[in-house]
Amino acid sequence: YLDGPRSQVVKERLKRIGLPGEIGLSALAGMGMVVGLMEHVNRRIATFLLGESDKYQRIVGELTEENRRRLSNLAQEIYQIIQE
Repeated sequence: YLDGPRSQVVKERLKRIGLPGEIGLSALAGMGMVVGLMEHVNRRIATFLLGESDKYQRIVGELTEENRRRLSNLAQEIYQIIQE
């Protein structure tokens, strides 16, 4: 969970990432960085997430437009859950 003043900053940045109408697929990769900034998170997990971020970005770059849209819709659903 994201608590405190940092959570609002992260949520606002997530809203601004990407094309109009989509959250932005790079937001999912950025979540690994957010986890890395959280003090109470296991460092091994944070390191793993940051390492996987590069692979994720490469794969997203190879997606078709339709699959990017579908993945973006998933990111929007995740964002809505976080907002609740």
